This record gives sequence, structure tokens and C-alpha cells, in this order.
Amino acid sequence: MRRLILTILLLLASPASADERGALIGPEDLPSMGNILVLEVSAPGISTPMAHIPGAIHTAFAEDGWTMDYPGLPGMLPPTDELAKRVGALGIGADRSVIIVPTTTDDNGYAAATRVFWSLRMLGHAKLYLLDGGLPGYMAGGRTMTDRLPRPHPITYHPTPTKRWRAAIGQVYEGSSAGTPPIDLRPTSGFMGEVTHPLVKQPGTIIEAVSFPPGAFIDPATGQFRPLDYLAHIFEDTLGKPPGTVVLFSNMGYRAAIGWFAVREIMGLKNVRLFDGSMIQWDQEDREIYNPSNDMGGAIG
Repeated sequence: MRRLILTILLLLASPASADERGALIGPEDLPSMGNILVLEVSAPGISTPMAHIPGAIHTAFAEDGWTMDYPGLPGMLPPTDELAKRVGALGIGADRSVIIVPTTTDDNGYAAATRVFWSLRMLGHAKLYLLDGGLPGYMAGGRTMTDRLPRPHPITYHPTPTKRWRAAIGQVYEGSSAGTPPIDLRPTSGFMGEVTHPLVKQPGTIIEAVSFPPGAFIDPATGQFRPLDYLAHIFEDTLGKPPGTVVLFSNMGYRAAIGWFAVREIMGLKNVRLFDGSMIQWDQEDREIYNPSNDMGGAIG
């Protein structure tokens, strides 16, 4: 019941004013950022846009191989050498400042962009930013656009890989001793056990998890991330004081990247991990699953 109440309070809360956002920047910041590479990211099922930020390059999340499928386990982080090849093919060097731009600002668009951001962080890439409001927000300001996409000049990417931002299945409860539960980024219907992914047999969620769907982090009315003080407020009673390691998951670690970006890059917490195996791996290894609907006398809605 407490998990359901947290979700309801989250959806009813009012956002507060914006504060310093770290890696999250606005369109007005681009002219002052010097020699940057703008990387537009299209989510699966989304066509390449017709208009672009001048000088930007484009990547299609699915077609360009930002994840790797293993038997029965889709959407995993590729091995470091494979990922480095794909990044280098886009002309991105390890010391380049990169601004990632979602081409759409729904859950799907931000999930693809933040998952690319997380993947680059896993390679050790330091100079990374994400454009709040994405391509639609940039266009809405009446800024100059182009219909041309330059051809990337492939280079060798030299990674300095880290394991810091990724959770293995044995690390899901790493924050529990500090009172920090795993965070479920799926829609509430998935958390409640009303809807399951085709590769997940059992309805429900990971034991002890709390539900923070993507709307917790992104305001659908503006297509922008919610302000820092709003995020701090909704997490105040959830993460523990001080917070332990925060582990975020979804069905296959795709939408979980939205929460990872918000908690790590906007809120600035130091120990934040994305569990890319997520519910699919948890279920396949027959880990215990909690179905909130069983506590409510049946499914809600």
C-alpha cells in the first residue's frame, strides 16, 4: 500500500522552481559552449527528423546498435570494444564535448537519449550534456535549422571504461542497508502487475521496489525535465538520509535511463546504478517478485 501511495502523491505533486541542473542544459546555452558535437538521437520507431540543429550528427538508437541482445535477454549494454567502435564511427572522440539531443520528448525519446548518455558515461566519457526539451524545444524558439546532416568522419575512440554506473543482478539491493529501495521506472500498470512484458512471466515488481514512472522526472506538459527542487522533494522520504546506492530498473533498462540521468546528473547523487537486465533478467533467474495488486484485492483501474 505504501508503494501505491508514493506513486499517487508523486502524480499529484506540483513542480517547484528550477535550480542548477549540471549536465542538463537549455537551447540558450549552446552558443556559449564553443567546440561541441551535437548528437541527435532518434528512439526506436522514430524516423530521422527533417530539420536539424546546424552541424549536428544523427544516430538511430535501434539501428546503430546502442544495445546488444543476448538469448532471451534483450537491450543489454554492449561490450566495451563494440560500443567504442560504434561511438568512434560517429566521429566522437573521448575528449570531445558532446550534447545529446532527443528528437522527441515523450518517454520513448528521452529514454533513448538518456540511455545513450549513460552508455557514454560507461565508456568514461566526461564532457557530456543533454538538451532539455530536445529538438522540439530548440525549434520552438525560432532558432536556425537545416535539412542537412553532415557525414560523420570515423575515428578511433579510446574508452576509459567504468563499472560504477551499472548494476549487476546481485547489486540490486545494494542500497537497502541505508533504506534506499530499488526504483521501478515502468508505467504504474507494470508496477501494479496489470501489464507485463512478453519476456516476463510473473506480474509485479522486484521485492521492496517503489514506483517512479517516467512522469516523475519529465513534465509531459513542457517536454522538459522537472526542476531539481521538485525532484529532491519527491525523493526526500524514499532514498534514505543520507541515501544509499540508488538502483533503477524497468523492463530492460531502457526507460530506467531517464531516472538514472535525473538522480545522477540533475540531483547529483554519487552512487547511482542502472540495472540493464531489469525485470526480464530478474524474472528469468526466478527471483522473487511482489505483485501489489494482490494486496489491493485485485488489479487497479
